[in-house]
Amino acid sequence: MNLGTIQAADNEAQLAGVMAHEMSHVYLRHSTNMATKQMPAEILAGLVGNSTLGKLAQLGVGAFFLKYSRNDEAQADANGARIMYNAGYNPVAMANFFKKLEQQGGASAPQFLSDHPNPGNRVAAVSKEIASFPARPFQQNTPQFQQAKQQSTGIKAYTAQEIQARMKKQGGL
Repeated sequence: MNLGTIQAADNEAQLAGVMAHEMSHVYLRHSTNMATKQMPAEILAGLVGNSTLGKLAQLGVGAFFLKYSRNDEAQADANGARIMYNAGYNPVAMANFFKKLEQQGGASAPQFLSDHPNPGNRVAAVSKEIASFPARPFQQNTPQFQQAKQQSTGIKAYTAQEIQARMKKQGGL
């Protein structure tokens, strides 16, 4: 969880959604599975070298594994929705947060070029996932979230690029 996520969340349910989604990636071993699948293909693409053929091979490897990334995101959303429901949060808040982030980011590439599902599709997918769940009351906020949100106000949240640039400048990378 980082400062930018806390600042961007409208409520605790959205923050819990990000946590549930990311926990699902770990639980479902997406990173380790992807690395295991991708390594042999990248080695083969690397053997072709830095030629035009090699660059095309690397592009092909990336496009091939893009499908797996989208599936991983959809799985993490579905599993995250179950985690949220069981924790007493409305699972749709997770998809709404991803939609909010995309809207704040401005125009984006079409879904078929993205490794993440379209946020509108995510809301529909999460809604479909939880349609059979029994109705229950959900919590939205606690005083602790309100306090964390207030404390985060006015603190600069650095982007990953800003952090990396600062580390390079300081000789850390």
